[in-house]
Amino acid sequence: MTDLADLHERLERVRWAHEPDDAGWAHGVPLTFLQDAVEHWRLDFDWRAHEARLNALPQFTTEVDQAIHFLHVRSPEPDAVPLLLCHGRPGSVFGFLEIIGPLTDPRAHGGAASDAFHVVVPSMPGCGFSGPMYDGGWDAARIARALATLMERLGYHRYATHGGAVAPSVPTPRPLTLAHALADSPVGQLAWTLDGFAARGEDTDAIDVDAAVAEACLYWLTRTAGSAARTYCEDARCRADVADLRVRFAARR
Repeated sequence: MTDLADLHERLERVRWAHEPDDAGWAHGVPLTFLQDAVEHWRLDFDWRAHEARLNALPQFTTEVDQAIHFLHVRSPEPDAVPLLLCHGRPGSVFGFLEIIGPLTDPRAHGGAASDAFHVVVPSMPGCGFSGPMYDGGWDAARIARALATLMERLGYHRYATHGGAVAPSVPTPRPLTLAHALADSPVGQLAWTLDGFAARGEDTDAIDVDAAVAEACLYWLTRTAGSAARTYCEDARCRADVADLRVRFAARR
């Protein structure tokens, strides 16, 4: 059975959780909202169309302790500024597809040549097409070093950056607990993704369900929900270590 066939079979036999009366978004993604989103995924969503949009852009992989997938779209403008676009979690390179054209070729979109950028969009380590991470220690600092190495390899030593939002942290220090649930349930993955969209401050009535389904589908097909969640744990441990060092340093003064 193919991954897509298995996915659709799972979407057809969902076991729904109980929801408190009048819960709204205060307790997470409302049941009826999630059910409508699942129906969209099952009946209307076209993964191949999203895949084609991505494949229309130049994509590469490089090794920086592990494989890192990235889009690299150079501007036709010779003085364009390099720009590193980093997605949040849950999120992916899909979130930037609409703006790559205007950023790289602003004159074709009614802008000025001086506004042009050479755009680099990595799949963050452990997420999506960068595949699952197999070793620990991938906190924000290590990811930043890896992306700096990527930009240096592309010949960019000075560049602008943009970072995406991050959904609420998972419980630490055991992210694998959540990982098993997300890896086994596409509906769980979709609920986690929708909750992330809402946590970014978006109007819940205006959430782009198709975009959320595309993100969930990407994580489902690449089986990277678990490794993406691990980054929360690594960051929490890093902050705890820094706090401990500060306490020890203060005690010695």
